[in-house]
Order: sequence, then structure tokens, then C-alpha cells
Amino acid sequence: MTLPSASPALPTDLRPDPSATTPLHPHDAHPTGKRLALLSLTALGVVYGDIGTSPLYALKECFTGVHGFPLTPANIEGILSLIV
Repeated sequence: MTLPSASPALPTDLRPDPSATTPLHPHDAHPTGKRLALLSLTALGVVYGDIGTSPLYALKECFTGVHGFPLTPANIEGILSLIV
């Protein structure tokens, strides 16, 4: 019994040209100007968006679930001091 291959072979007209030296999209090589600004802003949004939401998830997990702390002023202050 033979197993099917992981990926079927591409038709000849869809295979990348191994002799091509230019990138598929000329803008991808060295972005400048507005494209660089957009890519930079997107990267900052991903990084700071993750940093901004992670403490919210951590706070939620501290007080919910089987091993969550009781919701008391002392526990809230303690968890917030760890996050900040």
C-alpha cells in the first residue's frame, strides 16, 4: 500500500521560475516612504496590542477557574502590583 504524497505536484505553468532574480513583488525588497511607514505602524500595533491585552487576560485568569484567587481587595491589589 502506498501513501499519497503530502503535496501534489504543481502544473508546469504554476511553478516558480528558478532562474528569476527579481522578487515576486518589487515593493517587498526594500520598502520606503508610505509603504515603510505603514509596515512600521502595523508592526507597532501588533507588538503593543499584544502587550496591552496580555495583562487583561492574566488578570482574568488569576480570579477565574479552579485555582483562582478569591476576589478580595487585598488579592486585587496584589495581582495588579505584579502586573504593573
